[in-house]
Amino acid sequence: MNFDEKVKIKKEELPEAVRTALAGNDYKGWEISECYMYKEAGTYEVELKNGDQKKTVKLDKDGKAIG
Repeated sequence: MNFDEKVKIKKEELPEAVRTALAGNDYKGWEISECYMYKEAGTYEVELKNGDQKKTVKLDKDGKAIG
């Protein structure tokens, strides 16, 4: 079974490209609440909140959104 470990990380540990993407207009008003890294894929899952709203985005190490 191929299992990609999801590890909780601090937002400071996100690659600079990911932090830059999250600081852009697409995510204006959203705050990072939780961050995870998938070790095998080298991708990141970030939970964002904006008041009562929440959403989860997945990004590659270059800050590009992925499915």
